[in-house]
Amino acid sequence: TVEAYSEDGTELGSAGINDDGTYTISITESYSGLVMVRVIDTNINADYRDEATGELKDLTSDLRTVFVADEGGSYTVNINPLTELAVREMNLAGGDAGASQTILGGVQKEQMTAAYKKVGDAFGIEDLVSGVVETTVNPDGSSNASVNAYGQALAHISSLEEAHGQSTDQALGLINVTKLSDSLSKIIAFVRDNTQAVSTVEDYLDASIIGVNDTNLNAVNAGMVASDAEGISTVLDIQALVDEVLALPTLSISLSDTALKAGDTAIVTFTFSEAVTGFEASDVTVVNGSITEPVSSDGGTTYTATYTPTDDVTDTTNNITVGTDWTGAAGNAPIIASNSANYTVDTVAPTVTITDNQVGIVKKGDTITYTFTFSEGVTGFTIEDVSVANGTKGAFTAVSETEYTLVVTPTDDFEGVVIVVFGNVAIDSAGNNNAVATESVQEVDTAVPTLTSVILSNTALKAGDTATVFFTFSEAVTGFAAADVTVANG
Repeated sequence: TVEAYSEDGTELGSAGINDDGTYTISITESYSGLVMVRVIDTNINADYRDEATGELKDLTSDLRTVFVADEGGSYTVNINPLTELAVREMNLAGGDAGASQTILGGVQKEQMTAAYKKVGDAFGIEDLVSGVVETTVNPDGSSNASVNAYGQALAHISSLEEAHGQSTDQALGLINVTKLSDSLSKIIAFVRDNTQAVSTVEDYLDASIIGVNDTNLNAVNAGMVASDAEGISTVLDIQALVDEVLALPTLSISLSDTALKAGDTAIVTFTFSEAVTGFEASDVTVVNGSITEPVSSDGGTTYTATYTPTDDVTDTTNNITVGTDWTGAAGNAPIIASNSANYTVDTVAPTVTITDNQVGIVKKGDTITYTFTFSEGVTGFTIEDVSVANGTKGAFTAVSETEYTLVVTPTDDFEGVVIVVFGNVAIDSAGNNNAVATESVQEVDTAVPTLTSVILSNTALKAGDTATVFFTFSEAVTGFAAADVTVANG
């Protein structure tokens, strides 16, 4: 159904569709002013051939055009999603199945003109209402070799519907013409001067550009930088460049293990969007490790290699990077390098230092408290992991993940206590086993001194004689005095 309305919503004359897709409105009465023409569809039958899919589709939005009439007469105009977008920019609510606004509600000619210009400039169309439309497909579904910018812009709206899985009404509702114009200006400014603000995913979405996301944003912007800046001025120009970049071969990189410890390796998988040539290990940049020559078993689409981390490295920020010195089957090369997700490397074995609380020689009856200090937090370290020679284990305490203590009582009649912590008895958070500790030897003396001999220099004493008595101990002693000696007859 095609309807024509005056500024106050009064229905005017009759309207019909022409073979070329335009509409002719005949206004019988003498009327001057703005006219709204609306196409509504209340059935579910196919109404047009969709430019994005080539399929026949049902119209899923009211479509409107506003123009100026002068004393009645006959007028031929375009009514399509782009004119509808301009009408919505005039603050006239859209809708489907006759739900759209028909009363112009004070819209002025200047406001109408500005809305058409804003939409036209964004898509590179000089005259939305009266301009010639050459669509991308013919009514029979064949490609139209004479397609023009107007037809390409309509195809873009169809592609927008398809990309978002929405009706025409919903897709048009996604577009805020003011935001579209502002974002388009920002993107073009970045293209022409790369020191300007970098375009974001939101900028592309607001400009109704299809296909840009967080994953490919850097590649798209790199394509913008490398493009012919002077040739870009419309949504269609930006979309064409985005499509060109997204058609280039891409690469994703994954690792079978993203938390590598000592002794680990990871299988690195390079998955290309198409078979490639010229890809080899020299194209791959790795940090804190080495990689084998990549090998493909499917004709060049998927390659695998083995990554081995470097010993004695701890680094939480690592990437594998592939440059741009490879090409796809069509001979195209990527614009930017590809990176793997982050992975961690911890190939440092935790070490342990043994100290004790005693200075000098430990005597009989004393105990020794040993402290085991690890270079990093460990788990699994217990009293059984401590080897003690010439002593008896006592209380074992886990002070923290890096510090443990053990009380040892020296065994009698030995001169030293030896403490050893062997390797592979405790593990750090990455799963690395500890290294063997340097043994600790604490000198002790728990042997009781003995008096080994008493010798007199004269064993036959007469009046006036004296004798020197020699006392020999098993070791040096202190505190030995005459009071400790008992003698008879002298």
